[in-house]
Amino acid sequence: MKQRFFLSVLLSLLCFGCGEDEGVTIEDLYAQPLEVIQECVKGKWKIYVVYGGIAGENYIENTFVDIYDDHYTITNHDGMQLTRYFTWERRTVHYGQLETWVMWDTQNNQTLWYFASIENGILSVGSDPPPNISDYPSGWDFIRVK
Repeated sequence: MKQRFFLSVLLSLLCFGCGEDEGVTIEDLYAQPLEVIQECVKGKWKIYVVYGGIAGENYIENTFVDIYDDHYTITNHDGMQLTRYFTWERRTVHYGQLETWVMWDTQNNQTLWYFASIENGILSVGSDPPPNISDYPSGWDFIRVK
């Protein structure tokens, strides 16, 4: 009973307004309980920049992602959409340096995304690139859309 109360208080403090408030800062989002991560990442985001791969850093125009409980949908600038389904699993990512909750693609047996931090409406998202693939993005920054 005390654990549930403590978790409720913790979630309230960490996620107060997380879903809509651009002023929330959680530098170690990856280290938070699953409920905190889920609350902070749900919603509509504009993909702002992609890091990694052969091109290095690319700024993205008019591409959005809607994150739900068990899937996300990316809508590209041309209107094309991609939906990916996932489960939440605890995994080691970032070249074996972090253990965190990830969006796990059961069908392809791989990490889709994990969430590093959220600061003033900017969500830092990481991926765990497959071995020996140099053109795979390693991170993104999303900006919350109201």
